[in-house]
Amino acid sequence: MRIRYILITVVALSLLAGQAFADYTCSQCGKVKHTATCPTQTMMLCPTASSVCPFSLTIVEPTSAGESGASCGYSVRGAGSSFFTALKQDHHEILKQMDMISKQPCASAESWASLKTVLLPHVKAEETAFYPTLMQIAQTQQQAAIRVQEHAAAAAIIANLDAMPVTDCRWMPSFAVLRRVVSQHIADEQHDTFPMARAALAEIPFCSIYTNYAMERQSVLTGMSSEITNNANTSK
Repeated sequence: MRIRYILITVVALSLLAGQAFADYTCSQCGKVKHTATCPTQTMMLCPTASSVCPFSLTIVEPTSAGESGASCGYSVRGAGSSFFTALKQDHHEILKQMDMISKQPCASAESWASLKTVLLPHVKAEETAFYPTLMQIAQTQQQAAIRVQEHAAAAAIIANLDAMPVTDCRWMPSFAVLRRVVSQHIADEQHDTFPMARAALAEIPFCSIYTNYAMERQSVLTGMSSEITNNANTSK
């Protein structure tokens, strides 16, 4: 009976501690307004300040007009895991599409455009939301600098590929170089950079990073889609 009582007490304390963490908000921000859960795959918008919340979080009501829900409006458990899951899903799709292009004797303009709609928003969102934060931390600064340099190298190859038609005999060899660069970059991110970042950052910063990443990624993708539509209308 005594052992059973101890176990019940431990479980109760664990639940209380977990709830206390879930209800944590940044200092002086305000009272808890409501809790919302948004599935990762749908990237739903929570009903506050257009904050993207691809995980379970607590929305906070600001205490003054000068405070915004987007900057201080939620707390979360598992934000880091959710964020890196999203990055790895992007990586998987990028590698899959590159493999599909590589297996064809000749590339098509459609397959190249499809790859870019995954690759470019991902890269831009990382450079906007993720790597600037790592640059400010001593443990991850060098890793972040290397990864950004690799982004620049990939961008130069992409520009070269864009400058020639996919039917050019030089296109596929140049694409093979891009594939090697991007594949190695992804492997290094997942094996080295991500574990370092996970150890160096707390859950709350990851929540903000994830929000900014998702919004920047969608912004770039929307801009690319508009450009493709405009080009198609112009060519008619």
